[in-house]
Amino acid sequence: PAEARSKACEFVSDPAELLRKMKVAYEVAGTADAISREEETYDIGDREPTYRGEFWVYAEPEGDGVRSVSLELLGVARRLAACLHEEVGAIIATGDAGDRPRQLIAAGADKVYVIEHPLLAGFDPITHKEALAQAVRQYRPQAMLFGASPLGRELAPRVAYACRCGLTADCTRLEIGDYQKGSINLVGIVEQTRPALGGNVMATIMTKDSQTQMATVRPGVFRVPALDHERSGEVIRPDVDLEICEICLEATPVESFASKVSIRDAEVIVAGGHGFRSKGDFERHLNPLAEGIGAMLGADTKVAASRMAVEDGCTTHDFQVGQTGQTVQPRLYVAIGISGAIQHVTGMQGSDVIVAINKDPKAKIFDYADFGVVGDIETVIPALTEALEVPA
Repeated sequence: PAEARSKACEFVSDPAELLRKMKVAYEVAGTADAISREEETYDIGDREPTYRGEFWVYAEPEGDGVRSVSLELLGVARRLAACLHEEVGAIIATGDAGDRPRQLIAAGADKVYVIEHPLLAGFDPITHKEALAQAVRQYRPQAMLFGASPLGRELAPRVAYACRCGLTADCTRLEIGDYQKGSINLVGIVEQTRPALGGNVMATIMTKDSQTQMATVRPGVFRVPALDHERSGEVIRPDVDLEICEICLEATPVESFASKVSIRDAEVIVAGGHGFRSKGDFERHLNPLAEGIGAMLGADTKVAASRMAVEDGCTTHDFQVGQTGQTVQPRLYVAIGISGAIQHVTGMQGSDVIVAINKDPKAKIFDYADFGVVGDIETVIPALTEALEVPA
């Protein structure tokens, strides 16, 4: 099961006191190191690892740059590769790479593999699969990470199949570790953790007999590393043959895969759950509260929802946080009327500060919260909006 946060929840009954504590915690969170939530402690010593080679990240184009999830994965790849004293590579397949190689090097890539071809100007899964698979077979990285975006989910299994490699989908955690059981002895492999059994448990999966360990990783699980524009790196242009793809279907523009709504970049998220009785209550209570908290903190604030709230018709799936929604890591996450099911916790437990409001004092959400309020939504939220001097 997902682990509860180590710090105990502090229950607060006075609205003004809660807002004061939220503001202080928010400001403190802004001074913390935001690159990684975890420090890798693995030490391979003088042992021979099961896999050798670079750690690759598929760089998904977006506009003139790359999607933020690709930058997130470069930070993860650097952490993992450092444990095994390996280099990090980014691979991009596009019609025109532009300045993207420079961006990828600044984000942590030691090498950038650039595949440019007119057929790659738009996204066709068969053409992109062929380009990436040829490069993987030529250079054989020990691990390759894709963002679990619509494009990444379409492309990663095709590349894995073409390269006869295993693939773990929708990972929420990656670490380096060992595995010994019977005749199986794996050293320095990627431990790929993802929700399983309907989101009720977290399963750790390992690749024992593929030449390349492959995984897709949910956007927003990790932080974008600080960019270092002084870094130097190598740009490599793999020799690939796409003649077989000349008869492929008309390509789809990459921009069409962009999400209509993104709450991942919000500094503050106010989320509602099954505790709201109707869409009207959801909008009437959450919107003024989010507006007031945003004004108090001077922060970009978004409203979100749990899966149950979406199924109740309170809002659309675009605003859903959780295993089947979006994964977020804001500096402040306020969960109102949310029970704390692992399906939802998986998508928000990386938030710096978590505030939970629920009428059930035994709700699981308090296990993950820094501050908690036990009370009914109809009473607590109006008191908070009044303390914020926001019209209800």
